[in-house]
Amino acid sequence: MNDNKQESYIYVGPKGQRYATIPPIEINEIPEKLYHYTSYDSVFNIINSKKLWITQINFLNDESEFKYAGDIGRRYLIKLLKSSLGNDEKYVYEKLLENTVFDHSNNCFVFSLSEEKDLLSQWRGYCKDSGVSMGFNYTELLNISNEQQFKIYPCIYSLEDQEKAIKRIIDDITQLYKKNKFDIHNHNFFWQVFNSMFSILAKCIKHPSFKEEKEWRLIGGPFKISDQKCNYRPTKNMLIPYYEFDLSSSETLGLDEFVIGPNKHLHRARESFSLFGHRNKYRWNVKTTEIPFLPE
Repeated sequence: MNDNKQESYIYVGPKGQRYATIPPIEINEIPEKLYHYTSYDSVFNIINSKKLWITQINFLNDESEFKYAGDIGRRYLIKLLKSSLGNDEKYVYEKLLENTVFDHSNNCFVFSLSEEKDLLSQWRGYCKDSGVSMGFNYTELLNISNEQQFKIYPCIYSLEDQEKAIKRIIDDITQLYKKNKFDIHNHNFFWQVFNSMFSILAKCIKHPSFKEEKEWRLIGGPFKISDQKCNYRPTKNMLIPYYEFDLSSSETLGLDEFVIGPNKHLHRARESFSLFGHRNKYRWNVKTTEIPFLPE
């Protein structure tokens, strides 16, 4: 694990003023690698196209988790408002409660990753018959992400840590307001800044029952619908919006290793995947799962 120094976020106000805020999520330590579990069809297409198709957040499998995050944010602001002592704090909390959008149905795109490379629940959830976990080098992926206005953040699972994270950005906006409260033309802008920060934080708040996943999220947007990298893919029931995330700026596509998931042809699967990598001039480390194959 390495320390990760995060830069301040800069927001430009309506009159061109520049305001620095803390990053919406604090990262204390970073893993060397992050893994994405997927099918052979998907990994084949990713490597050949050198692109990820990152799904728009409202079309991910579990819509309830975003409502969960919004409910926590709203309840915590109400709790702070009831206990606030100073006039400045009370004013800020009231305005944040009044102006914050808690459902976050904006045009953002999310790609799930995990610190765990060989986790049974992930194989079952994303690779029902067989599949692969793709191991991204964190530093490489971070560099690729910065080029495309994406950020990488860890998910937060315990209620205590979630409330601490919310308080952290509320305190930052409160201080921003106190320093600039006589510039009344910018007040609405401050609430918009908090909305933006909470929107990112909310995308990384998850129920404690998912803690074993140790999930991180690659988050981008909001993007305009007219953005050339925003597109649609067909499914049985609907068209799913996605963002075309380019990996080609890295010689290795940001990837270090692969783990072949539970499979009754495990060693042949590893051999063929290694040959596929060599044919494409990649020298990835290809491993096999330690979880036994259990046919359904």
